[in-house]
Amino acid sequence: MGQPIRYADAVRLLGGKGKVIVALDKIMGGLLLGTATAGFGDVLGLIDAKAEAVRLLHELIGPLRDKLAGLNRHSRTECLQAAYATIVMAAFFEALDDVDLPLSLKQLKLTRAEALEISDTEGLKDLQERSEMVFNTLLNARVMTPEIHRPYEDTLSALGGHYRTVAAALGRFMAGLKLWEDLPASTQDRGWVVMLGELPEAASRRYENLYLRLKLDFPEFALWSDSGQHTATRTVIRSGLADLEHKLASITCHRTLDHQLQSIAKANRSPLSLPLHGGADLPRGLNLPSLAEGYVDPHFRVIKPTAETEVSSDSSWTKKPVHSNMSAFLAGFLTSPGATSAPLVVLGQPGAGKSLLARVLAARLPSDQFLPIYIALRRVPLEISLIPDQISYGIRDYTHEKIEWADLSRCAVDAGVLPVLIIDGLDEHIQASGMQRTDYLDRISDFQRREQEQDRAVVVIVTNRTAVAHRCTVPVGTVVMRLEPFNREQINEWLGKWNETNRQYFSDHGLRPFPHKEKLPQEELAGQPLLLLMLALYDADKNALQRESRSLKKTELYRKVLSSFVEREISKRHPAIAADALETKIRETLSLLAVAAFGMINRRRQWITREELNADLATLSGGNPAQSSNAFEQATLADHVIGGFFFICQTEASQDHTALRAYEFLHATFGEFLAAFLLFELLHRLSVRRVDHDLPFGKAFQDGRLYALTSFTILSMHRPVLGYLKEMVSVDDPFGSTLAELIANREARTDRSCAAYRPLPVPTMDRAIRYSANLMILAATSAHEVSVKQFLAIDGDPLDQWQRLCLRWKSALHKEEWIVLLQTSMTRRQNVDIIYSLKWLPESLDSNKPDIMPEALELAEDLLFCKDRHARSVRLLHPLAAGCWSQHDRDCGVRLTT
Repeated sequence: MGQPIRYADAVRLLGGKGKVIVALDKIMGGLLLGTATAGFGDVLGLIDAKAEAVRLLHELIGPLRDKLAGLNRHSRTECLQAAYATIVMAAFFEALDDVDLPLSLKQLKLTRAEALEISDTEGLKDLQERSEMVFNTLLNARVMTPEIHRPYEDTLSALGGHYRTVAAALGRFMAGLKLWEDLPASTQDRGWVVMLGELPEAASRRYENLYLRLKLDFPEFALWSDSGQHTATRTVIRSGLADLEHKLASITCHRTLDHQLQSIAKANRSPLSLPLHGGADLPRGLNLPSLAEGYVDPHFRVIKPTAETEVSSDSSWTKKPVHSNMSAFLAGFLTSPGATSAPLVVLGQPGAGKSLLARVLAARLPSDQFLPIYIALRRVPLEISLIPDQISYGIRDYTHEKIEWADLSRCAVDAGVLPVLIIDGLDEHIQASGMQRTDYLDRISDFQRREQEQDRAVVVIVTNRTAVAHRCTVPVGTVVMRLEPFNREQINEWLGKWNETNRQYFSDHGLRPFPHKEKLPQEELAGQPLLLLMLALYDADKNALQRESRSLKKTELYRKVLSSFVEREISKRHPAIAADALETKIRETLSLLAVAAFGMINRRRQWITREELNADLATLSGGNPAQSSNAFEQATLADHVIGGFFFICQTEASQDHTALRAYEFLHATFGEFLAAFLLFELLHRLSVRRVDHDLPFGKAFQDGRLYALTSFTILSMHRPVLGYLKEMVSVDDPFGSTLAELIANREARTDRSCAAYRPLPVPTMDRAIRYSANLMILAATSAHEVSVKQFLAIDGDPLDQWQRLCLRWKSALHKEEWIVLLQTSMTRRQNVDIIYSLKWLPESLDSNKPDIMPEALELAEDLLFCKDRHARSVRLLHPLAAGCWSQHDRDCGVRLTT
């Protein structure tokens, strides 16, 4: 539920100390204004004067429309919250007429003296305590307003609990009266049924009628309760957040802004006429829709996390419904009481449209109610750490006016508009700088609290990447939204706008528009808006995607798509390059980009900083032509390699006038494909060199790059990489003999060419052990299965050596690495041999959070070690054990009891 408000505060806020509040105060025994001490006589008087209380409560709401007309956005929200609390109380009073109470109101019409006569001293004290409990429950209980992302049914359910609490307090008061004690037991039992069951239900019904009237009179109430009901099956009225303006139009106030506020409003609106993606490299004649025309509202999920919620984990989101009406949600949030108390955090993957959403939101909010302030955090120097200073810097960045936050907030208060800080790119601040920002959202929440204390309420919306969301603590009350990938309907909507914008281009070049009425073979990529644009750009070149995608393997498709962007970038730098040189340059560039992919894999995260990539490239590029003798270009080799590639997201932060950068692939698929591509290239070169030079068995290979890249993590942790490699490897050339020689001579390696490559501080011995495990994994990836006897070049039974090798793996690997190796490994005895193969388990297995019983882990290890289990009857204790044992037992015919 939303931000709470007390009944007493609500009445004060609505009526002040006028005639209405004074009269109501008298009915309630002076409790509202603190003029008397509550006692049981006051409770009796309150119940007796129920009709007058209801009338006065409605009288509080009657003139509300006129009162709201002159209020600013935040004060209007406060009054509406108070009105909501008032109808909740009025509904309870009205419901007293709808039920058969165990004691009639006439019976309860007692004077204080009469009550004293029927109660002894102890009874009087007890009644007074219960009387005060009734008042505290009625007037000091905090009424929660509806939350924008909660279904209306959940609001009713929570409200029913509130009414049951109030009714129980009133019931306990009645049960202490002498009149109650004189009732038959059956009547008392029936009374409790009425008080705890029928009365709360009647109050909820009365509440629904009153709330419906408020929704008709005041648009905000409809926004608070309706926005959570728009699931993915419902139709959005307007895309591009245009519906947001429509929803807020009915509550605009048409104020005149001063020149500073007008300057910010103009800066916010200007991006709507610009192309959808300003950084896109387009062929001549090809155009992008404008932001206003081409932006498609994303679908989303919403949670209000607790201290135990991990917002970066899929498990926190999978059971939450998908909402489709972004405009309704934002309108409800921005007008809700909780918006000024804690931030709204928008999460999403790279290319999901977080920054576009931020810019469109800033442009669409009506300037006579809100003051959107867009802050690109990537452009704010890291040394500017205070929130007010970041705001001032952000305003100067896009209006060229120097305005201090304190002055601007006072202007906003005078103008009656509510500032909305839209802080875009917290992840970029974190990734590019490598600095911890765990308290950033806490500081935002504290900033909102302090501003509210100064009567300068402010809303804050922060965009962040899902992958780094766990690096920030989430304050209490924060609402977190996660953007969802496009579905088929959204993809079609986007492509329809793309085709309409480029109708002339397609006609002039004899091209077919991108098909948007059928399933795309690339929907996994097309779900991200920026990747969808990437596919559209690729197809705009001779309809490449339409001609090839249905017959291509996924790896071939990815290679062609990435190569097309690499080719375009190379052609810009070297316009006269020959065709054969261009092909070589493309392969070299893809290999260098794959170094970035491995840099992320080996550092166990989804991004790499410019400094890290520079160091990796200097160590692994092997004198690639991309390097330069120029000191400046050498220092920014990473920028030279990354270039302006559309499939790589560059994040920036500024510190001491120096740009700090980090890189991340727009989709993890690209990094995984490039890693597989580089593995294939390295294995292919080693195999070709062995054949061309007729190297004898046992002669050490020049495997420095392969060793460097595959000795820091187990490749089983990255199953898509192995899947792509498996698809690339030809059946006729599985690299088996090359890998066999590499593992046989692993302890006699002589190639130290890439010894300086150190993405993580892993001990040398552990690196060597990981390398041996990865060679076995690569062999099983390129072939259906591997003979351990042949692979390890063992004359006799390989069991002892195999088990020693497995024990080495276990000693060197982290727990999660070892578990994943068990999950993906299959072994079986075949005569005096051991056959090793990979088990292609689904990606849904969560290898980062192993939760495996020791007995199950022991069973899985027995399988890998090929220990004799034929005489054992076991109970499978974990899905891991079930997964590993079941296949083995089908192969070997071992019967297990489950």
